[in-house]
Amino acid sequence: MDELGMIVAMLDEEPSAHGEQDGRRRLTFATTGSPAPRLRASTRPRFALFGGFGLAGAAAAVTAGAVLLSSGTTPRAPDHDDASSASRLMLAAAHSAERESVQPHGRYWEIQTQVGGRMVEDGKSYNFVQRKGKYDAGPGKDAWGTQKMVSKKYFGPTSDQGSRTAMMNSFTWTKESWTPGEMYEILPGSRYPGDVRKIPGTPAGAKTYLDGVLKKSGFPTEPGQWAFTNAPAVLAAPVGPQVRAAVYRLLATAPGLRLVGKVKDPLGRSGTAFSLRGKGGGMVYDYQLIIDTKAGRVLADRTVLVKTGPAWADKKAGDVINYSAVLSYGWTDKVPAYPPLPNDAPSPKK
Repeated sequence: MDELGMIVAMLDEEPSAHGEQDGRRRLTFATTGSPAPRLRASTRPRFALFGGFGLAGAAAAVTAGAVLLSSGTTPRAPDHDDASSASRLMLAAAHSAERESVQPHGRYWEIQTQVGGRMVEDGKSYNFVQRKGKYDAGPGKDAWGTQKMVSKKYFGPTSDQGSRTAMMNSFTWTKESWTPGEMYEILPGSRYPGDVRKIPGTPAGAKTYLDGVLKKSGFPTEPGQWAFTNAPAVLAAPVGPQVRAAVYRLLATAPGLRLVGKVKDPLGRSGTAFSLRGKGGGMVYDYQLIIDTKAGRVLADRTVLVKTGPAWADKKAGDVINYSAVLSYGWTDKVPAYPPLPNDAPSPKK
């Protein structure tokens, strides 16, 4: 066993725990349309590119933050906070990722996630948890989104309004047609969205390509930091093992990268958390990325309060205020036969 393999083995003493796999699908492991904007899958702050909290959908908005959503564990103080430790373990994840076998191809690239946060409807705020699926056959073909609310609890009044949407009020699975090709884009909806399939399989090449896409789109963001705060969009994208490994190696160079240590993700799975610190709205927060370093797979990302502000006066340092957990990703040939989301446009013919 080489040095990186030893690091991975020591770090992941417990067996990996992943989501249930549907036997009918060939999954490995595991968004704004027209005429009405659609809710994106993430509900957390973005460094530089998405500067603060906020997410608006056709009829729902995530306010300046989400809420404390129990992940089964309270993030503990960092075991190591030096950049070299974080970089070494991120490189170990890269080592694991590049050993993953190439999976059989299918018609759709599929990602299943669970997200939690706070949404606003008609001047009222709610804590919510939602399951989401995305199926994309690629540009010029067809794409679908599926969703099901898991829970939605009234939190209190708010000065923000937000509109009501069927997407955030259906407690049974529904589906809707999406713009095809968005899951292949680095910056969906941008004038220069880029293409994840064009990311080179070397860290230098990945950095150069991402830097070009970001600058063309008017976001002169450091590529490593952008990749960290948008990691699931790349690491759970239709790319090969070499590209995933290259992105992990790019993440290892992200300015400000810190190692939090072993944690449980929002679904109770063991992983290693890395973080970047941000601030805004009078508060300080850690954007954490949780990775199964033994498998080289992204588990989840979440936002953890470091210092509360006016929007979080009722919270305390260490509270997880929003998250997105990756359940599975990979190729499949079928989209579930769920009923259409109310008011969705007619489905395109297959």
